[in-house]
Amino acid sequence: MTIGEVQQLKAYIALTAAYYGQELADAVVAMYAEDLSDLPLEAVKAAITQIRRDPKVTRFPLPAVIRARLEPPETAEDAALRAEAEIWEAVARIGQYRGDEAEARLGGLAWEGVKRMGGWANVCRSANEDAGMYRAQMRRFLEAAYRTALAGRLNSTVALPEPDNVRRLALGAFKQLPGGE
Repeated sequence: MTIGEVQQLKAYIALTAAYYGQELADAVVAMYAEDLSDLPLEAVKAAITQIRRDPKVTRFPLPAVIRARLEPPETAEDAALRAEAEIWEAVARIGQYRGDEAEARLGGLAWEGVKRMGGWANVCRSANEDAGMYRAQMRRFLEAAYRTALAGRLNSTVALPEPDNVRRLALGAFKQLPGGE
């Protein structure tokens, strides 16, 4: 935004805060404007207007809420669909025998899916057999891999659940029996 647009944004923020019955200090208005100044002014105003029309919103939104209207976070499903599309495009363009080229072309999530589904040659072969089912399995794996990566556990092994809950339930049931203390 230009300096003039930042001034317009500050005025719009102050006016909208007043709409919600809030008075923001000049320093706070400046912080709001700073947090939003990398976005187009008209887009920010449009996002604030959308939020203002939402009956669930009763307080002036934080900049993060306004940004989320303009830049919705990518979901695991979104990422999986994009990665899956990358994979099938590469299968069609590159072919089975150039795995190194495929690895260089694909993003990290897509390549993780390829590795976990048996490698490039296997993905290429399997893409032609039961394609619909294979693609659905790939997409579900990609979603799980995305969530696991967000949690910082992508390269960890999967442990069996601890039996604490079962043990606690069994002890509780035992205590219910006559003389089971």
